[in-house]
Amino acid sequence: MADMLNHKRPRETKWTFSDAENGFIITTLKGMSSGDEVYDSYGRKCNSRFFVNYGFSLDENEDNEVVMGLRIPKSDPHYSMKVRFLGGNPNSVHREYQIPMSYKEKKTKECFSFLRFAHARDSEMMLLHSADGLKLEEIEPLSIENEKKVLASLEESAKEVLAGFDTSLAEDLKMLKDGVYPMFSNIRNAIVMRRGEKEVLHYYLDLTKRCSHLLDLQWKDLKREAAKCYNSEQAADVYITTVVVPLVRKCR
Repeated sequence: MADMLNHKRPRETKWTFSDAENGFIITTLKGMSSGDEVYDSYGRKCNSRFFVNYGFSLDENEDNEVVMGLRIPKSDPHYSMKVRFLGGNPNSVHREYQIPMSYKEKKTKECFSFLRFAHARDSEMMLLHSADGLKLEEIEPLSIENEKKVLASLEESAKEVLAGFDTSLAEDLKMLKDGVYPMFSNIRNAIVMRRGEKEVLHYYLDLTKRCSHLLDLQWKDLKREAAKCYNSEQAADVYITTVVVPLVRKCR
């Protein structure tokens, strides 16, 4: 019965099993009237998890994620050193990260951290090698050029993933707008799910374009460009204020 409740965030109910009542108890967290729908929260998840595990997709879901395949190329002049750092297994230079748009999320920071390591050169490698207790998943921005290469790798991977779909984001949006498939049907839920993945991929394409430009600016020019980002919770603006601004301020 409880599994039939629709999802809603922020949550409006809590649940527990009562030994005394020998039953499953749902308690509302707000006042309710007769006839009101009772919702449960399935937590923060991407649509791929909602769809596969619970059979639905959210039309609006800021927690959508996509799998990005990343690698350290053998042409890297520090390839052998990096393989040794990763434990000596050549397979470890290929990684997959399932990431959302938000840079605040741990999994996103781990993805960026790996790419900073992947693109580290010369003095950057010496800095990483000499760091005490260095953790691969906690590498902060190294340099402007390194961060531009990080973004370029995300752009390349996003293009590869997008090329694997049979439809474009624009085509998915049109199908959903035109109501081609019934609301709540499995096929519509699947389209909503893949649309969310494509939106994340397009976000990283746009982020690369926008931030590559910002990383090329002198500090005095960037201050003006970035001023409007500080009071924003948009994913790109958060990345700009937490990564791009400190990096340019330090290096230029």
